[in-house]
Amino acid sequence: MKIVKSNETQGANFLKMVIYGASGTGKTVFGSTAPKPIFLDAEAGLLSIAEKKIDSIKIEKFSDIQDAFMFLKAGGHGYETVIIDSLTEIQKKSMDTILEKDSKVKDDKPQIHHWGMNIEQIMRLCRNFRDLPMNVIFIALEAQEKNEETGIITKTLALQGKSLPQQIMGFVDLVGYIEAREVGKKDNSLEKEIVRAIRFQPSLSVNAKDRSGKLDIWEWPNFSALYDKVFKKAEQKNKGETK
Repeated sequence: MKIVKSNETQGANFLKMVIYGASGTGKTVFGSTAPKPIFLDAEAGLLSIAEKKIDSIKIEKFSDIQDAFMFLKAGGHGYETVIIDSLTEIQKKSMDTILEKDSKVKDDKPQIHHWGMNIEQIMRLCRNFRDLPMNVIFIALEAQEKNEETGIITKTLALQGKSLPQQIMGFVDLVGYIEAREVGKKDNSLEKEIVRAIRFQPSLSVNAKDRSGKLDIWEWPNFSALYDKVFKKAEQKNKGETK
């Protein structure tokens, strides 16, 4: 058994989060605001950040993301943030690999045991990435889950497997639902503009999470601002207590 002293964790603060939402709401752009990022691009969808010239690894098959993990685990790469874009697509690539290895599969239709393998593979992958000594952002598309008893529809991660979205959300410190809305401009003109924000506080209709307790219900989609809120406030509080 090893006891980790509170002062031993200082200087090694990393954010581990899931950001999910509909296509085109700004998930990838948000990821690009993190320090020294590298994208694991499973969707071939980096056009929105092309001008930023951010490094990426193309994920065409599931083994590619396994190789990317080993590269990052080895260290010495200089990146501070990895963005997995997206878990929704990577789960599909995992299933493709599982079905390719099973000679008994007909018409590419997965059976129950294939889904079991797929879910376990995704859970293991997420745990491994979460434990890397760097910031980790998992991106996922949005799905809707209906409670048959209450009729309430809740936004959640677009992942196959009844318990998988909750399992993944349990791995991380922050879960944010990103939304883009059309609103009137502040100059009182008739023109409209798109405003994006991330919800980190849960409600009956939105799955979200803020383990830090430092974030507002809605936050602007800027990683550095979130990082400062989560860690800088904690550092200032600790300094005040030691005076």
